[in-house]
Amino acid sequence: MATAAKKTAPKAEVGPKALYDVLSNLDHDGDRYEAGDQVELTEAQAALLPGVVKPAKAG
Repeated sequence: MATAAKKTAPKAEVGPKALYDVLSNLDHDGDRYEAGDQVELTEAQAALLPGVVKPAKAG
C-alpha cells in the first residue's frame, strides 16, 4: 500500500515582518513585552495572537 507524502504547514516565522502594538503581556523569542510596547512579527505570527497584538499605525 502506498502512503501519501506528508505536507507540512508553513512556519509562522516565514515572511515579511511588521510592527504590532502589544495589547497584553507577551513573551516572544525570549523577550517580554508589556501592553503598550511594539513587537516585530510576521502576519502569520500575529494571527496566532488574537487580542494580544494589533497592527501598529503607520507614521
